[in-house]
Amino acid sequence: MIDNHRLVLSWQNLLEFYAIINDRKRCLRPLSAEQAIDLMLGYLKMVTIIHPSAKKKFDLGLKIFRRLKPKGAKIFDLSLAAELLASDLAVIYTANTADFKNIPRLKAVNPLQ
Repeated sequence: MIDNHRLVLSWQNLLEFYAIINDRKRCLRPLSAEQAIDLMLGYLKMVTIIHPSAKKKFDLGLKIFRRLKPKGAKIFDLSLAAELLASDLAVIYTANTADFKNIPRLKAVNPLQ
């Protein structure tokens, strides 16, 4: 917990983190696969992994996709939004607040500002 906020991650968060920290194009000092996995396991000691029902996530995802009509990789941000909402979470902390601004019931907060 930080400031009375429960910290949660989804599997997608961990996959995106892994994809960045061991990629030479996106990270100045990329980690090896083993280092990345060890770091991810360390995070799991501090956070809760959310795992809403697939049906609930799917239904919410379809509603969001129909409303916003995403193109390309944008669908992954909307899938994450559906996962959060299906887990009864209403806030996402992200540097990419614009990606989540049109999603009802979800507030995007940039922790870097």
